[in-house]
This record gives sequence, structure tokens and C-alpha cells, in this order.
Amino acid sequence: MARSAGAEVLTGAHAFQEEVFARLTATWEPDEAASFARGLRRLAGETAAA
Repeated sequence: MARSAGAEVLTGAHAFQEEVFARLTATWEPDEAASFARGLRRLAGETAAA
């Protein structure tokens, strides 16, 4: 079954976000990057719930 155009855009957007995050945190210690990622997920979750 062919993927919808929307699913392809979403997949591309997620890949882009992961690439940018990796570049922005490339010099950070892994635990610092993981902590920042957790904070971003929390912020997104709380913003979506508001």
C-alpha cells in the first residue's frame, strides 16, 4: 500500500528535527542531550494538553 503524502511529509519533518537536534547538541555529553530532549518532550506534552 502506498503511503499518503501527509505521512511522507510527517516522516520527513521528524527526520529533519532529529538531524537539527543532533547538530545542535553534537558537542554535548550524551546525558545532557538526553536531559534536554526529555525537557522538550515534557514542554510539548504540557503545551498540547493546555
